Amino acid sequence: MNKKYLESIWSSITYSGENEFEFLRIDAVAIPELHLGLKSNNNRCLLLELPKNNALDFRTTIKKNLTLSMHKNSAYLVLELTNNLFRELFNDLVISIYTQIYQLSDVDEYSRLFIRIFYKWSEFFENNKHNRLSAEEIIGLFGELYYLSQLIISASVQNINNVLLSWRGPYGNTHDFVLDKKHVEIKTRMISTAEIKISSEYQLEPSAGKRLELVIVLIDESFPNGDSISTVLQNIKYSIQLNKGDFSIVLDALSKNGVTTTNATDYDNYRFEVIRATTYNCDDINFPKLTRSGIPEAVVNAKYSLMVDKLAQYIISEEIYE
Repeated sequence: MNKKYLESIWSSITYSGENEFEFLRIDAVAIPELHLGLKSNNNRCLLLELPKNNALDFRTTIKKNLTLSMHKNSAYLVLELTNNLFRELFNDLVISIYTQIYQLSDVDEYSRLFIRIFYKWSEFFENNKHNRLSAEEIIGLFGELYYLSQLIISASVQNINNVLLSWRGPYGNTHDFVLDKKHVEIKTRMISTAEIKISSEYQLEPSAGKRLELVIVLIDESFPNGDSISTVLQNIKYSIQLNKGDFSIVLDALSKNGVTTTNATDYDNYRFEVIRATTYNCDDINFPKLTRSGIPEAVVNAKYSLMVDKLAQYIISEEIYE
């Protein structure tokens, strides 16, 4: 299931003007009967056909750019896109719903899951205005997305969502990634700079019972052929959908930075090439850092910089890209 396949169905549907909807079943593999359709106003819809004796008692819910309604006479639960600017995101929503319910046979289970996914995704269809990210914020986000993409590559269908949930930086956590056995702090450095900035005495503070690693992603400007936030995001989305993961987890994290699938391209003038990614052992007793547990109580809001070339002895691993 992918965007290209869905678009092939959309393009084959022609509204005749005779019915409220014209629609085609997505495929015969899914146990629930899911259809793509066009409404009389030419809006795209996803229709879930329910047995008539199982029609839900559901009131129409109108969200920004989305509507969900129950057509009791025909027993169809209809998810309608009311703003064509969100067509690509709507395809992502369709894929998410399909992936999560296509193997379910219990009508009550898959219909209520359909509704829950709608409510979860509806916030991503709100075109709220956000402050534009600074160049420094874009560089930092690019590095975190790069590291997330590497985690996804080695993820399995069974643990893909746990991997996505490990990205905690956008939520204000002390460390950017919280994994089963370790925490990881990501720093992104332009090739033209020799240092990284540590923003607080907590950033390199070890977490009880888990090791702490610092990953420095070295990047260079590469316009127009480098990767932007939007292209990295597209690759991440493809990998998640291939593993049947929940892309909304990433969308929610991005929203904390004011980034959406519709405005990510606003930053396409920032394009980078990853030169290398180096992992350091922050738990080494000699690693140069200021931490809450290691400085006087009266010292607060400690901010400092580390010279990267002085950290060579703490390297755990390094990925070099040609």
